[in-house]
Order: sequence, then C-alpha cells, then structure tokens
Amino acid sequence: MPHRHGTGTITSYRYPDQKIAQQLGFSSERYFSDCFQRKCGTCPRKYRSTHIG
Repeated sequence: MPHRHGTGTITSYRYPDQKIAQQLGFSSERYFSDCFQRKCGTCPRKYRSTHIG
C-alpha cells in the first residue's frame, strides 16, 4: 500500500512532500497528502515532525 511506503519515506528521508509523492507515483502532492491523512490520521508534515522531530 502506498501509505506504508509513504510513512517510511517520510521518516527516513528529509525530502519535501512533493518529491515523496512523485517517487511513490502519486499524481500530485495534494493527492498524496489527502491519501496519507485518510490512512494515517494526520498530514505528512505533522507525521514527520512527530516521528523524527
């Protein structure tokens, strides 16, 4: 599932959300963020700050 790869990418690398979305094959950063939030309950930026400070 894309969100598993998304969470790993977000916590392992300090790429901008746009780059992560592109690497995971999402059509846009917004679509990636929406999907991520539905699956994880938080937006990618908040997830990143919570998990890697």
